[in-house]
Amino acid sequence: IPEVAKTGANFVRVLVSIPPADYPTSLAEIDSILATAKKSSMAVDLSLYNKTMNGSAYVQADVVPLIKKYEDILCLHAMGEGGQNSDTQWVSECKATIKKIRDAGIRCPLFMLSTSSGRDPNVVLHNGQKLVDFDPQHNILCGVQLYWGYTSSLAKGWWLNNWGFTDKDAIDSFALRSFPIVAGINNHDPYGDPWLDYETQLSETQAKRISWFWWDWYNP
Repeated sequence: IPEVAKTGANFVRVLVSIPPADYPTSLAEIDSILATAKKSSMAVDLSLYNKTMNGSAYVQADVVPLIKKYEDILCLHAMGEGGQNSDTQWVSECKATIKKIRDAGIRCPLFMLSTSSGRDPNVVLHNGQKLVDFDPQHNILCGVQLYWGYTSSLAKGWWLNNWGFTDKDAIDSFALRSFPIVAGINNHDPYGDPWLDYETQLSETQAKRISWFWWDWYNP
């Protein structure tokens, strides 16, 4: 984390399993990681997994005090890459997760990723405000992963035909919303466009003042 901070980055994702999941990270180790992030002036997207996908990891009795200890630097990865079949299902599951976490007294921002493994812009554009209005803290970040390219025939075909957006169109639409949408950016797409035009995506998000996360999970 200190080395990442030296680059000028102000944010890091911490993705860990906790008991009763297999191969868990101890809460003491997570505490140490978060302390290091805070000392390095880094905000943290904390993603906890305990064999469930409904936000219950964040409200475990032994986890809540840890989250509250670092609430000033945390964003909780409350809804991961969803496979919901409809906007209605996504909104319903997001609201249930929001309620569960807020009922535990946790106030920090909650990150809600879109459906279609996080890639569908429309479900967020059409429904993100509903989540912000539902949250008693009004502290929701919605996320869409922009694993689309400008020049790829796949990006111009499959993605565009499914959702009616190029990545530039999506960024322009994010900028018009009154709630925060975070762009997930990477330089690898497993669906046929091996190296995306991420430099242009970064330029577009910067120009439109859209927050972005570097979503690097593929590191051969």
